[in-house]
Amino acid sequence: MAYGVLRAEALPAALQLASGAVQPVARSADGELFIGTARLTAANIPAANGVVHVLDGVLAGDMAVNTSAIGVAERLGDFGPFNISQVRVP
Repeated sequence: MAYGVLRAEALPAALQLASGAVQPVARSADGELFIGTARLTAANIPAANGVVHVLDGVLAGDMAVNTSAIGVAERLGDFGPFNISQVRVP
């Protein structure tokens, strides 16, 4: 979440999120807009307090992260009885 009403066409080169993390904003050669590594899939959706933008990833810290259970486990490493070495994928 970023504070203020920021329409997609007026996004600055970087956004500071409520968490304090800074995410770069970039446009690809084919015109797609990215915030961090997350692609903007829908923009400027009217809301009661501004606009909503939909991304294909989750912004966390300084990057968009893989939110699958395996991706989270790989990022966290050994975290007690539920560590990645115990995950079995059929």
